Amino acid sequence: MTERALKPGWTWVKFGDVVRQIKDKVDAKSSGLKRYIAGEHMDTDDLRIRRWGEICDDYLGPAFHMRFRPGQVLYGSRRTYLRKVAVPDFEGICANTTFVLESKDPAVLLPELLPFIMQTEVFHEYSITNSKGSVNPYINSSDLAEYEFALPPLAEQRQIAAVLWAAEEVKSNYQELVATTRLFWNAAATEYFSETGLAFDSGTKKGVRLGDLLDYSSDGPFGSKLKTAHYTEDGVRVIRLQNINDRSFNDDDKAYISESYYQNTLTGYTVRPGDVIVAGLGDDNIQPGRACIVPDSLGLAVNKADCYCLRPKKNLDTRFGMVHK
Repeated sequence: MTERALKPGWTWVKFGDVVRQIKDKVDAKSSGLKRYIAGEHMDTDDLRIRRWGEICDDYLGPAFHMRFRPGQVLYGSRRTYLRKVAVPDFEGICANTTFVLESKDPAVLLPELLPFIMQTEVFHEYSITNSKGSVNPYINSSDLAEYEFALPPLAEQRQIAAVLWAAEEVKSNYQELVATTRLFWNAAATEYFSETGLAFDSGTKKGVRLGDLLDYSSDGPFGSKLKTAHYTEDGVRVIRLQNINDRSFNDDDKAYISESYYQNTLTGYTVRPGDVIVAGLGDDNIQPGRACIVPDSLGLAVNKADCYCLRPKKNLDTRFGMVHK
């Protein structure tokens, strides 16, 4: 390891010198365990396990034979750019592609600090950079063991871990509040806008076709009209699935095509501020049907295929169109 300046008492360590991978193999059916964790049960940047599968109810492939215990750290070694690090509070089984990790010596590395070390940007960057394969990239445990990081003295580890877990508790409570509010919101929307809901029971409203409320709709250019080969460093903005949060526009993802290509090929797919964009496909982070409103600040833009653009008539509040998905 290279010598680098550190605070007094801090030391550079390799991940493999202070962390071990647990390989406690069991048979899922005869283990007596009830729950299993698969990749879809772990959320990006969320240390909590909020859902799981039941071993007795589902088919588990031969890869599901690794036992984990409460407090150990689960790490998704496939597609590490998804940043799946979680700490279960129950015992169960996971696949061998999910690493089960723990501190080798709690007197050297506090177990409570380990998951936060694995949530740092530098850890994720290292893991992504050292992953192998293109279609389904993965990192080997031997490569992960070479990751270097600065480790504070044990007393400071306790202080840092206490602050971070307190912040994690606040974050978790907020997420639960948001989830509960969303359930209430969806229930209210269903009540008001279903055929048996309050609006229809009043006798003053009737069902309408969505198309009757729109001036324009488009499912985006398909085929050869808009491919990654057409992307440029700047120009006309391309709205993609990554831009669609649930009822909000995510401006972090940026893709462009040249203005000349837009003028020659894609003017028929122009998106305007106030349009509603609906996700027609889903992946690990985006569910189909999620929708957002195009912000005024976006400027000239087109929608990619599977990002449906809906333009409500002028007498319809766009926000009203977001209620019923």
